[in-house]
Amino acid sequence: MAISTLSVKGIRSFKNLATVEFAIPDGINNGSGLNMLVGPNNSGKSSIIETLYLANNNLEMIPNTIRNSKSEGGVLIKIDLTNGSSKELVSMQENPAFMHNKYIDNKGEKIYDNRPLAYILSSKRNIGINLSTHSESWENFLYNNGGHNYRQENLSNNIGGRFKNIIESNKKIFDYELRQILGYLPKWSLDSIDANNLYISFKEGDTQHNNSGSGDGFINLFVILTSLYDAPPNSTIVIDEPEIALHPDVQRRLMERLEFHSKTKQIIISTHSPYFINLNLLNNGAKIFRFYKENENTSIYTVKNENIKNVNKLLNTIEQPYLQDIKSKEIFFLDKLILVEGPDDIYGYQSLFEKFNYKTSGSFYGWGVGGAERIKHLLSILHDLHYKKIVVILDNDKKELGEELSNLYSDYKVIVIDAKDIRDKEAPNIEKIERLINTMKNNMNDESKNTLDEFLSKYIKENEVEGFIKDRKKMIINSQYENNIKSIISSIKGYFKDIDENDDEVYELINNSTKETIAREILDNYIAQHPERTSRFIESKYLNYNFVSGGGNCEFVNTENNIYYFEMHQSSNTEKGEIVEVKIRISVDIENKTILNIAHTELKNTLG
Repeated sequence: MAISTLSVKGIRSFKNLATVEFAIPDGINNGSGLNMLVGPNNSGKSSIIETLYLANNNLEMIPNTIRNSKSEGGVLIKIDLTNGSSKELVSMQENPAFMHNKYIDNKGEKIYDNRPLAYILSSKRNIGINLSTHSESWENFLYNNGGHNYRQENLSNNIGGRFKNIIESNKKIFDYELRQILGYLPKWSLDSIDANNLYISFKEGDTQHNNSGSGDGFINLFVILTSLYDAPPNSTIVIDEPEIALHPDVQRRLMERLEFHSKTKQIIISTHSPYFINLNLLNNGAKIFRFYKENENTSIYTVKNENIKNVNKLLNTIEQPYLQDIKSKEIFFLDKLILVEGPDDIYGYQSLFEKFNYKTSGSFYGWGVGGAERIKHLLSILHDLHYKKIVVILDNDKKELGEELSNLYSDYKVIVIDAKDIRDKEAPNIEKIERLINTMKNNMNDESKNTLDEFLSKYIKENEVEGFIKDRKKMIINSQYENNIKSIISSIKGYFKDIDENDDEVYELINNSTKETIAREILDNYIAQHPERTSRFIESKYLNYNFVSGGGNCEFVNTENNIYYFEMHQSSNTEKGEIVEVKIRISVDIENKTILNIAHTELKNTLG
């Protein structure tokens, strides 16, 4: 059975109650049971999967490291299932670390068959070479794979039992899935180390190796397919970061298989990869959830049902296919956004920002939204997903739209520029029109020619566009808009709270550190070649004395004009307790890689 609702409070960053209503497979449409979890690192995505894991294994105690100490009332985890039953884990009042488990059916009767609810794979999916020989079906693996630390440990060796089950009963189906994703079928089998341990064997030509010799992505894919290929209808599969170590093309094909299987199975994925995002599937019932952490508390947001129509208005376009490409999907892994009308605008504003030495913390959406009229559709989706910082830049002829968006989304910054466009644009089809007029003039009198010239002049004046940028190649701007450009940059900088950072200062520090390293290498070579003037100076000067112990150090003092100054301090002791201490000042020229000067000063001498 699938999970319809998950409520959680008191686990890690879930200080307050958060509820997720998952997508449910309808048995008809690809993607109907697909749930895509996105959000920044440390925003709570893995914590929601860990919560499912805790409920899956009916833990009676939740350690302090997992519980949120600031959550009133301890921990609450409640899962509602599509068959009407529910499972609940609640902190005991006398000791919040201990949990009271309650599993009831749709009539309120207690259920004693506490079977796991989901096949859960953490992001740590490495497997050893000593795998269990006990065959594990999909259901049995759920029973036997609990109990380890979800965050810190890899899969138990029971995963070997899954591969043995594949060999014994479903290898043809598994290999079909493997071929669909990889584009070819690798030669693989199970071999035994001894009677109790197995390993996966791969063969390529005359070369054979075990799973420890295979790439992480290869093993990752094998483990994911153990959860997917034979999962029963209406089962739940949870995968944290399916993209780990996978080639982009393999990610794309794996997503296609997830879309296919989510027609009959509930699939929950947490991802940082745009290859695992497909907004079109929202029409089939899929859901996207964005996790956002603020004031140490995680909240979860999704696209409202009434705004799914805006997804269609945004994406259903033949003229702008790039609105559905990987670049556009990156928006779900960003925070501060800049929305502009099209690709020209992105190139133009990036160039202007660079010209005026502004490094924005905001990211442009894809290749632009495909026209100003689409911005409204995109904003409704982003607002549902709780994007807090968005800048919209519109051309001067979109003032009404700018006012409308400002009223709808007062937290966003909407800017209408003074110019008609980001750059100068000549009147449409002007070259064709000029050729046609010149051809027509051949058979005309002077009066008719003058009329055509007047028409052409008027057409150019009414249809040519003057923008911010006069010459894109040389980045020459129209001077009358310079103040407006500076004002826009200042406004965006203030809105994003961008800090002016001086890269030159940072790189100067790096450069100085590198030069000091070079100077030390030159000095070390000199010390090795001339110990009598450096590390063994005292012993070399006082040959008649028997020194039995000593010590010293060498420290960087300062630098000036590529000359680096070091000081060595040394002391040596004789058997009688006599001591000599010296200071050696050394100048290193790193440009010519030479020692410029070396000076010795005795600080102490008690020799008889």
